[in-house]
Amino acid sequence: MRRLEAHKQIGAHLGWTVIVYNIAETLPNFINPFRMLPLLGILGLMSKDLIGYTSVQFFVHFPIIMILAQS
Repeated sequence: MRRLEAHKQIGAHLGWTVIVYNIAETLPNFINPFRMLPLLGILGLMSKDLIGYTSVQFFVHFPIIMILAQS
């Protein structure tokens, strides 16, 4: 609840505050996809197969989050 009250103190729009918070909360899932470990075992993949995917997601979404956070 305090995170949502912080938007009043800095004068940010409530909608943008919620969106940036949700995006920033999702970002670690692109960097460290531990949720994929059971699926890797089932599909017979190695963790190195996901590095390209997570790197692209990080380098695409991180600048977008930073731009949205500045607005």
